[in-house]
Amino acid sequence: MKPPVLIPRPETEELVHLVLADLNDRCPSSALIMDVGCGSGAICLWLLKNRPDDRSIAVDISTEACQLTRDNAESTDLLRRLAVHRCDVTTESASTLKWPQSFDVVVSNPPYITPAEMADLDPELTWYEDERALLGGGPDGMDIIKEVVRFSQQTLKRGGSLWLEVGLAHPPLLRQFVMQHCTGLNFIAAHPDFTGRYCILNSL
Repeated sequence: MKPPVLIPRPETEELVHLVLADLNDRCPSSALIMDVGCGSGAICLWLLKNRPDDRSIAVDISTEACQLTRDNAESTDLLRRLAVHRCDVTTESASTLKWPQSFDVVVSNPPYITPAEMADLDPELTWYEDERALLGGGPDGMDIIKEVVRFSQQTLKRGGSLWLEVGLAHPPLLRQFVMQHCTGLNFIAAHPDFTGRYCILNSL
């Protein structure tokens, strides 16, 4: 890890296990994965390590994060199955980026902390980590989550899954947003794990 990239949290490991189970069920042979907001590359690299025939594209707004993901992929001998791109999903559309094909899974641990929550965070988070990787935007922390959903809607295969790690208060807000604004997506569930912060959506 290198600053200012967000340090992966134990909760994110739970997300990766859920995505792996989904992939093993729907795509037992191989899959194409997109990691939005890749940070250190922990999510996409863990999935590639456990599924040797998969390929992944990882995107992040941070140049430092993209380079760190490349470095980590090279050190784990996974770079040949991974492409890393600097991309701001809040301003760029998937159609302009010319991906080679659509994706079986999009997974993202986007920024979702609210300004009010930011004031109560542990000092090590606010001192050493990139604020862009923490603050979700807007008073409810949903702005970046919404942009990730819109971006993912353009990239998923029919029947593909979008997995998100969100704040504890976000699942009902996300469900409402999808119902009102995303005709091509269906909110499946806030996964009943130990926190309830992992949401799965699928492409219709």
